[in-house]
Amino acid sequence: MVIEIISQKLTSKSYLNIVKENILSTDSDKILICSAFVRKKVIALIENELRNISEKVKIFVGIRNSVTSVQALDKLLDLGLELYAVDTSKKSNEILHSKKKFE
Repeated sequence: MVIEIISQKLTSKSYLNIVKENILSTDSDKILICSAFVRKKVIALIENELRNISEKVKIFVGIRNSVTSVQALDKLLDLGLELYAVDTSKKSNEILHSKKKFE
């Protein structure tokens, strides 16, 4: 198993590109995506790829953070992904923000 940690400003790779690489990989049996937030316009950028592999994808997304849109969550559900919402409200001092890639 290969583990790659993606942290903003510490690496030149964008999280979206990492997600696309994994989606297009024929080697991955399962894909785990964790993100602090999600917007509908980002899902639109990878919608076709996600639709083709929806049975492989499990996604954890932060909610109640004033960024994640309900439209994005609806789109992920429409695509048939296994979706988990993580409450990252400001009352909690925790936020789901580190990104990890597993192979």
